[in-house]
Amino acid sequence: MSVSRTAAEIWGARWISGSVSDSFVLKSPSLAARSFAGLPIIMDGIGRQLTTLRSLLPYASHLDFPVYLLTKLLDRWYPGCTLQRESDISALLGLTFYEDESPKIIFNRFVEQCLFAVQRLREQGINSLAELDTFYYGPLWQMDFSPYAFDADFVRQLPTTPGVYVMKDCEERIIYIGKAVDLNRRIRSYFSVESQADPKLQQIHRRLYSLTIQQTGSELEALLLEQQMIDAHQPPINRQRSVHSRSHRQKERFERILILPHIDPAWATLLFYIPGRLINVQICQRSPTDHVVLHEWITRAFFTMEESDIAAGEEEILISWLTRNHQVRSIDMRRVATAEEVLRLLVDHLSGLEAHSVIQV
Repeated sequence: MSVSRTAAEIWGARWISGSVSDSFVLKSPSLAARSFAGLPIIMDGIGRQLTTLRSLLPYASHLDFPVYLLTKLLDRWYPGCTLQRESDISALLGLTFYEDESPKIIFNRFVEQCLFAVQRLREQGINSLAELDTFYYGPLWQMDFSPYAFDADFVRQLPTTPGVYVMKDCEERIIYIGKAVDLNRRIRSYFSVESQADPKLQQIHRRLYSLTIQQTGSELEALLLEQQMIDAHQPPINRQRSVHSRSHRQKERFERILILPHIDPAWATLLFYIPGRLINVQICQRSPTDHVVLHEWITRAFFTMEESDIAAGEEEILISWLTRNHQVRSIDMRRVATAEEVLRLLVDHLSGLEAHSVIQV
């Protein structure tokens, strides 16, 4: 990696107009491990950026975003063009390029190249991420689905909700477990023509036979469920994944109740958290009539010193997610003294959910 590319990692820009443009423009994938989860990302595609990005995912398991390469977009418009260096992209677009430019100038030119791509997409009538996916990956029906127990229609009709997907071989052995903020988008990416070139995806395609999904109400629930299932089944293609402790993230480690959406809008998911001791998930109605059950859950979790087998990986996933999602509804247990007070606050929060048919967390 050149000195200029390393220095350019600190520079970022976000496209600010249009649904296709709501992306974080990334010169180097090392920034992906920071605070840009959920945004589509575009890289220039020079070198081993995409491979490096994927290698970061085991250490930042919360990340789930579509990735687009500028070189691939340009190849769609200029078939047969050779784009091996940054100067090749500049030459193709008629931009000047000097090897000794400062990192900021290099990155600003990259943003200019990306804005060219956005304008070209708009001229072709591509104004949504779904339309961009079809243009970028190619139609699903170009793929050969004959080796699988499902077809293109199954993939096309998958829900756009968060969840976990399980891939099995022809002997019903689980080979891979993953999670997604958008199951449809994530799974479609496995069946693009270009996915055949990725070594990890090649391994999946060779062994894959059947695919099942489990929807969740939120990304956090999908993250925790994915980790639990990986720990339980140890899929061979997941074995390179590990969740590292981040002891410096202390400010999020306090007792609380998280109020999360559920896949059924009439219900809500409650997550009771005590650092190092308890992660307990319960499901209740948004307009609860049985306060006795809620009172019992609260008392057992916070007032009787109940303990459970809390996996270190799950706690780190939770803390990592909380670090980036401060807007989640929650009750800070440091501010309450009795189970009755907690119950009153919890019922108020659950009632407040009625005003939000869709909750993004």
